[in-house]
Amino acid sequence: MVILVNATVAKGQKLELVTKVLVRADVPSTMNKGIRSSGRTEAVDLGMASQEHALYKQAIRNAGGKVIEMPVSRHPDSLYVQDTAYIVAGPGSDWKPVAIIANPGNPERRKEVGEIKEFISSLNIEIKEIKGKNAFIEFGDVEKVDGVNGGLMVIGLSERTNWKGASKFIDIVREIEPMAFQLQDIKGVLHLTTGMTPVHPELFLKSPYLVAPIMLPNWIEVVELGEKDAYAANVLRINGGIVVPEGFKTVKDIALKHYDAEKVQEVPTSQTQILNGSLTCASIVWQELARE
Repeated sequence: MVILVNATVAKGQKLELVTKVLVRADVPSTMNKGIRSSGRTEAVDLGMASQEHALYKQAIRNAGGKVIEMPVSRHPDSLYVQDTAYIVAGPGSDWKPVAIIANPGNPERRKEVGEIKEFISSLNIEIKEIKGKNAFIEFGDVEKVDGVNGGLMVIGLSERTNWKGASKFIDIVREIEPMAFQLQDIKGVLHLTTGMTPVHPELFLKSPYLVAPIMLPNWIEVVELGEKDAYAANVLRINGGIVVPEGFKTVKDIALKHYDAEKVQEVPTSQTQILNGSLTCASIVWQELARE
């Protein structure tokens, strides 16, 4: 484990922020050719996958996110935009968003990077890129922890993300936003966020399959789920609401302890589960300053 600490943020600064969420308009017709790491072999029902994705977008809107739809791609794994770009804003960029484009560890995912870069550029967002020989990172391996002075990002070193890629990402972020970083080898899950996400700033869910001694601040409770609920360790917080996968009562009940019932949005995920896709995988979420 390595912890790198950056500077602190200005005290007393109050910012009005808007949450934006970038998603694909629909699932790709080539989805059944996607990378399979779940061990499942059945075909994805494209019609059902499309319906589930439409419900996903609506759930994000219901939770208070402003959805931005990106055109459908021919690449089979392109629904999972989270891995390909990370958008951050901070004092180093005058609170204007900056997109960091990934260099994915899986060569098939690298084919998606060009169109992601082009679309985000069209939103008038500054672009920075992870470059360098054998410097790989997929942003499903990055989890930001709220409530820490200056901010904290946990980066999982997985089969898709290595030390060189993580280091280059850290260098870019530190120019934009005060942040501390924790790098941790992980096993048992595809990405860090596959196995660990926050329900609330003071409560994280953890999959029993995630093998990593993640060291979060002592005021954060970590609930390890049972095997039958392992998939639901991945949830998506949006503003004052949360999106959870449908059919996991334990996780829904946990969410209801922290949110009003109308703010807990359940989404069916039967088709994305076939390809080991999770809720956060299909979106890039960022906050930027509300400007008149």
